[in-house]
Amino acid sequence: GNSRWSISNKSKFIPNGQQTRDVTFWGHYNGATNVINLIKHIQKKYANSIHYVTMYAFSTENWSRDPSEIEALWNVLETFSKKFYNYVLQLGMKVKIIGDLDDQRIPVSLRDLLRKLESDSYSSIKDNHENCLTLCIAINYGGRKDIIDASLKMAELISRGEVILNDNNGGDVSVGNLEETFSSLLCTSNIPDPDLVIRTGGECRMSNFLIWNCAYSELYFTDTLWPDYSEEELDKAIEWYKGRERRFGGREQNK
Repeated sequence: GNSRWSISNKSKFIPNGQQTRDVTFWGHYNGATNVINLIKHIQKKYANSIHYVTMYAFSTENWSRDPSEIEALWNVLETFSKKFYNYVLQLGMKVKIIGDLDDQRIPVSLRDLLRKLESDSYSSIKDNHENCLTLCIAINYGGRKDIIDASLKMAELISRGEVILNDNNGGDVSVGNLEETFSSLLCTSNIPDPDLVIRTGGECRMSNFLIWNCAYSELYFTDTLWPDYSEEELDKAIEWYKGRERRFGGREQNK
């Protein structure tokens, strides 16, 4: 909802002298600023309970947008990354980039900056920060593409005999073992499946976001546009999540 927000708020939030910029820039800029605000809130209020947060910054489908908006997004991401860098190192946070960052269409300066942000965030973490917050930023990411890429890797492992589909007794290997192997081939490997997915902006779809990983996630939808998504709104979603009964396909045991 960044673009819709910028159109409805352009007279209020575009700084004087900056009206010549593409109006969508300011929607994405305020959306990125809100990421920092909410991450600070999560670290302050939920440090002992929330250890992974994933933000969808740019999808594989976003390439179909107007080139001027794509350029605005890259500018915002570069500004955001520079602003966020010192904060990440000071507060002991990890940053993990998921998606295809090797795509030559992404500016080299942004790719280098994001790789440095990710690498330096991990190298700065001390042994006593095992449970620190990890911010996963999805850039040039698509759930279907991730599944296709992992499937090709899985096929290669099977062809080399490194993944066996039958055990020594002629029976099938358990689905659980295959799922674990397959998950390790996704770009989200070593990231736990999300417990809660929050979709802002009045949309009621997943938009190709973590579609393998969200099989049993709780889905929360809100009409609030992302730049307006406040700390109070986040607290409300988390309280809603606490009231959910998660059975993962089973049934509650008799008490």
